[in-house]
Amino acid sequence: MILAITVAVGLVAGLVVWPVFRYWSAAQLAPRIETVGIREEVHRHPRLAAGMTRRLDPTTLAELALTTAAAVVVIGCTAFGLILLMVRNHPGFADFDLSAARLAARHATPTTTHVLRDITQLGARWC
Repeated sequence: MILAITVAVGLVAGLVVWPVFRYWSAAQLAPRIETVGIREEVHRHPRLAAGMTRRLDPTTLAELALTTAAAVVVIGCTAFGLILLMVRNHPGFADFDLSAARLAARHATPTTTHVLRDITQLGARWC
């Protein structure tokens, strides 16, 4: 039930926002600059133009994308490994988790208990 509501809300939000962004780009809200003005600025600043040419080179962009992707994978795997280590050995977040659980138990309301139980059951159905 919760999954169906989440999907429905996502679809409605997408259908509402899609036409706005589709026609927003057609409105051309950006200022217009004549091509002659751009050429004059490029000729006045050759080092900046050369830097932009290098930055927009497809091979440089591909290298940047691959480096960024590799960094994201390494950082993600490291974080995941640290979390698994903490689950196994109980350092770090385990103490924080216990104090957060006690705080939540002291300040629990029927509504928050119901919502958190539904979220827990949502994850439990797929296991």
